Amino acid sequence: MNSRKFNGILICILMLLLVFSGGLCRCGSADNQNGSGTDGASKTASPKDKKDDAADKQEGRTLTNRDASVIRIACWQKEPYLINLKAYLAETFPEYTIKVEYIQRDNYESVIDSQLSYNGAADIIFVTQRMTNRYARAGYLAPLTDVCRPFTEESQKAFKYLNNVYAVPSVSSYECFYYNKYLFEKYGLIMPKTYDQFLNNCVYVDKFRPGRAVSAGLKDGNILSNSALSLLQGEYLTTSKGKAIGARIKYGRASFHDELYPHLTEWEKMIDYGVLSPDMYLMDKEAAIREFTSEKSVFLIAGPEDYNHIKELAPDMDIGTLPYGSSGDSVPVLIGGCECGIAVNRYGGHEEAAKKIVRSLASYEGQYILWKDSKGSKTYLKDTDFGIPPEFEGISEMLSNNMYLSSKCWGEYDREVSAILGEELQQVLLKKETLEEALYKIDKRMKATVGEKQ
Repeated sequence: MNSRKFNGILICILMLLLVFSGGLCRCGSADNQNGSGTDGASKTASPKDKKDDAADKQEGRTLTNRDASVIRIACWQKEPYLINLKAYLAETFPEYTIKVEYIQRDNYESVIDSQLSYNGAADIIFVTQRMTNRYARAGYLAPLTDVCRPFTEESQKAFKYLNNVYAVPSVSSYECFYYNKYLFEKYGLIMPKTYDQFLNNCVYVDKFRPGRAVSAGLKDGNILSNSALSLLQGEYLTTSKGKAIGARIKYGRASFHDELYPHLTEWEKMIDYGVLSPDMYLMDKEAAIREFTSEKSVFLIAGPEDYNHIKELAPDMDIGTLPYGSSGDSVPVLIGGCECGIAVNRYGGHEEAAKKIVRSLASYEGQYILWKDSKGSKTYLKDTDFGIPPEFEGISEMLSNNMYLSSKCWGEYDREVSAILGEELQQVLLKKETLEEALYKIDKRMKATVGEKQ
C-alpha cells in the first residue's frame, strides 16, 4: 500500500515538472521572436516585414509611451546645450509634453539600436549620417523628403537613402580652438598661421607661464582622432589615394601604418612636447571647459555647441577662435560639417505629431533656434545665413566657404575606424604605445573587424 502511494506521488511530481519545463520553452521561444534574446539588440527588420513585426512588438512589453500628449526626443546633447530648443518647442507646441532624453555620446548609437529592436525608441531621434542610412534601410524611419527640399543638395544627400531623405539637417558641427584673448596678449603670443607656430606658442606657455596651454577632454578618443585628421587633410586625405581609403578598408587592402604614419609624426609632437598630456585622458569636455573658463589654460578644443556654455561660465571672458593647424602649405579646415540630423521614428506611437514637430525645425524659425543653441555654426537652408558672431572671426573664412573636412571619411567602416583610431591614439597619449605601434595595432584590429563582417 505504501509502495503504491509512493509511486503515485512520484508520477504526479514528474507530470508537474514536464508541464513547467514546457511552459519555459514556450516563453523562451516568444522572447526570441520579439527580438529580446541575447542578440536582440543586433537584429533589424527588413522594410518588407517591419510593419507586421512592429505591430507584434507593440502588443508586448514596451518602453514606448503611448500617451498621445507625450513626445520623446532622443539626443546626445546635454541640458545646457538645448535651452533655446526646449523653450521653442514648449511655446510652439503647448498641446504636447515634450521630454528630451539625453544619451551619452560614446554609446548613443548602440543604445538607440537596442531601443529600436524592442520598439522602445523615442518619437524623434537625433541621428548621424551612418545611423540614418542603417535605420532607413531597416524601415525604422519615416521619409522626410518633401520637408527637406529647402535644404542644400549636400545636406539632403547626407541623410538620403535610396530615393528619400530621412532626417532634417541640423546646423553644422565641428571642432576648433577657442582662446582667451586676455591671456594670449598678456603672454605675448604670436597669432599662428601654421601648425608649427601654434605648437611653439603652446610649448612657450607650458614651459614659462602658469597653467597650461591647451585644455582638451581627451577622455573622448574622437577629439584625439580629429586632431590627427587636421594634419592628414592637406598631405593625404585630399589626394586620390587618401580619398579612396574607405574603399580599400572595405576590402581589407588599406594599411594605416604604411599610409598614415609618414603624415602623423608631426601630430605626435603635440604629445612629445607635452601639449597634450596623459592627465587629459581622465578629463571630459565639461572638465576641460571649466579649466579654460577658470583661466587655467589659453586654448580649448571644443565646438560651436559649447559657446553658450562657455559664456555662461565666464560671461566677461573675451574669446576668439582658431582652426586646427595644418602641416605644410595646406589651408586649414574645420573638422566636421553636416553630421547631425533629426529623424522621425515610424514606430514610436506618435508619428504624425513627431513629423509636425520636425517639420517646424526645418523652417527658418526652427533652424534659427538650433543655431542659437550652437552659435558659430551654419544652417544648411538654401540662401540662409544667420551671421557669424565676432568671437568666430578667426574661422570666418572657413565658415563662409564651408571649408569642412568630415570626421567621417573612412567609408563603410567609419564608426569602427573612428573608435579604434581614438582608442589607440589614447594609448599613445598615455605613452603605453608609440605611434608606430598604435598604427600596427589598428591594422590588426581592422583586419579582424572586416573579416568578421564578410
